[in-house]
Amino acid sequence: MAVSSEASEDVGTLQKPFKHPSTFYWTEQVRSRREYIKDLHTKNDEIKEALTKYFDEDAANPEENVYLNVGTLFSSMPDRHSNDDSPDNLAALVLSTFAEWLEDKKTLPSCRKKYLNSDIQTEAIKSCSGKASVHLKAVSQIFDLNEEKIDLLISQNIQKLIDKKNESEFSFEDLIIPLLLQDKAVCVHEFLRNRPDFQKSLIEFYDGLVLKNEEEAEEILKPYAEVRTLPLERFYGKTMEKVMNTFFQKVVKQYGFTVDSTMAPNLCRLKIKKSLRHYISTRHDPTSKIILTDDCYFQIIQQIMSQSDLKMQRSFIAFLGNSSCRERIIDAISLKKYLKIPDTFFPEILEADPEIEREADLLLEKRLKAQEAATDVVELNCEGVITQVYLINTLEKFQNFVEDLEGFVGGSGEKLIGFDTEWKPGHSHSACRSALLQLYFDDRVFIIDVVALEEEDSEIWCRFAEAFLCSETLKIGFSLRPDVDLFLELPQLQDWTGRDRQQGVFCIKRFGEKLNEAKPGALGMETFKLGDLSAKFCSVVLNKSEQCSDWSARPLRNGQLLYAAMDAYIVVKIYEKMKEFVNEIGLTEEEVQSVSVEAMTAQPKKDKSKAKKLDLMSLEDLAEVLRDSVDVEKPTIRPQDLKCIVDVMLKGLGKQMKRFGVDALIPTTASEFETVVAQRGDRIVITCSGKSFVKLQTSVEPDSLLCLPPCLDIMEQLRIVFSHFNIKINL
Repeated sequence: MAVSSEASEDVGTLQKPFKHPSTFYWTEQVRSRREYIKDLHTKNDEIKEALTKYFDEDAANPEENVYLNVGTLFSSMPDRHSNDDSPDNLAALVLSTFAEWLEDKKTLPSCRKKYLNSDIQTEAIKSCSGKASVHLKAVSQIFDLNEEKIDLLISQNIQKLIDKKNESEFSFEDLIIPLLLQDKAVCVHEFLRNRPDFQKSLIEFYDGLVLKNEEEAEEILKPYAEVRTLPLERFYGKTMEKVMNTFFQKVVKQYGFTVDSTMAPNLCRLKIKKSLRHYISTRHDPTSKIILTDDCYFQIIQQIMSQSDLKMQRSFIAFLGNSSCRERIIDAISLKKYLKIPDTFFPEILEADPEIEREADLLLEKRLKAQEAATDVVELNCEGVITQVYLINTLEKFQNFVEDLEGFVGGSGEKLIGFDTEWKPGHSHSACRSALLQLYFDDRVFIIDVVALEEEDSEIWCRFAEAFLCSETLKIGFSLRPDVDLFLELPQLQDWTGRDRQQGVFCIKRFGEKLNEAKPGALGMETFKLGDLSAKFCSVVLNKSEQCSDWSARPLRNGQLLYAAMDAYIVVKIYEKMKEFVNEIGLTEEEVQSVSVEAMTAQPKKDKSKAKKLDLMSLEDLAEVLRDSVDVEKPTIRPQDLKCIVDVMLKGLGKQMKRFGVDALIPTTASEFETVVAQRGDRIVITCSGKSFVKLQTSVEPDSLLCLPPCLDIMEQLRIVFSHFNIKINL
């Protein structure tokens, strides 16, 4: 199998990687060897002897590429797709004999350097498709392929295939499903990052397998029986449920979708079914450690049922009432009446005990009365101290609140803000997980109704975030960082540029823990729950009756407002008492300062240490790290040849690119970014997955838009950019 003389140009004692056909082409030499080996079938010793001879001949011939010939011979074996890698399998025998030959000759590193390149590796992967994937482990070892490289090569190969033909010629079923069934989900997600049409198809495909049993899953996957290598049990039951949870919690967020009952009806149905059974168990199990009052329980069920179809409602009522527990039966009949479901349930029970229906009517009357909507202002009474609590649920109220907050943080003297959040329940399909934000300052508590205001313009939300998080005012909370991060997940704050300017975030839980370390036993506490701190420092026992509320349900009740307000109020009071306590336990000024700093170290979820290390690295060292990202066999460009615009969230990436001479524009605000993009000319726009990418897709051509995965550090971002554009660094 000759190669061109161009490929055999000497470089020291080794040669450049051989150029070769884009497929393992069966030359006459390969056909002859194949037929000879086939004739020797079952005579393994003779086959191995013949193969060893072929390898020796190819290695001695400067016009032959031994890796290319082995790959081609392997792909030509008639039993390659027999789903068999036993010693009697000819394809397996070719690989094992070559591995032994490399070991005997002690030439593995030099052979790889001399003969192996990405095109041969790609062809080797192709040869392991379908049931030939049983050989993938041996091929990976011989052809120097790790899992990451395999996924990358497959993804690149798919893209090349699409580039050569019209995209409409390829369907989701042709390209994606076979990869999923061969355990290449990582590769699939990488490839689909910029394909919203296929992303939705993938969601629908996975959702179609939810709630399916073995027979149903087998029927769905029947058209792909020849290519599926994963066991069937991966696609139904508990295993599939785990796959689905991972997929919808992580991957779908990267795609920028909100999963609802329209996009994934089966998954949503499953989540609702599980949630309902959990709430029934919690409410009616006398041994349950979770407090779920009837007011909370009814509000939760009311909210879920209002979003469910008749089939789900009937199924729920039947499950609830199918019990020997009288309270559950009364509950079921009460809810049946509330939902106006026809009287086809429990006729024998009602006939046997007519009193049950009367009790169900009384229960429903009591429940409806308890669900009366909260007033706009309520009074929080804590140990005789009355504090006004304001519900902020309209744009006008929100604007007035932000003005009050801006005035408060701009004033003089020590200023404290208590902060807490309430989250939407796990079965909620909303992209925004915040339901309420509670702030206590200026002797008032403000309850921000995120559900009512989450569609309002981002400008007012950014003003709020700026005044709240970027002022010098001390923001006090309990395990505060998750609450702040939840606040920053709001879609209206995705383009807010103040994330790196947050300050004064103080956690009383961390403060207590650090005090205990500095003065062991001084607090007389082993655990640091909010209720424990409240009881010790303020002599206040917190009422947890609304803890399990569905905070996404509307209208809110007065009891919910008071519960939510208390957490924002009490953290400030605990902080003030803890400051007094510090002076009583004999800590030095330096120790107090150290403990206070520790309590304020909960910074945003961002590791800046890596970025600082990059700034300290010399350009030469950084270039050395990035050299592996460049494929020198393909056309390269110089850094200065790349003209791009870097999104606001990727300023660190843009800064490092400019060090190499890349012509990168780095806007500092979202509005400036939009202006520069509109006037971009031939510049490439670099962004990352999320709201910004979705918006850019409507105005920027796909060839001029590079979308990076979220949650990567700057070095990983640099690797992707330099690899994507094949930037060659010459210092």
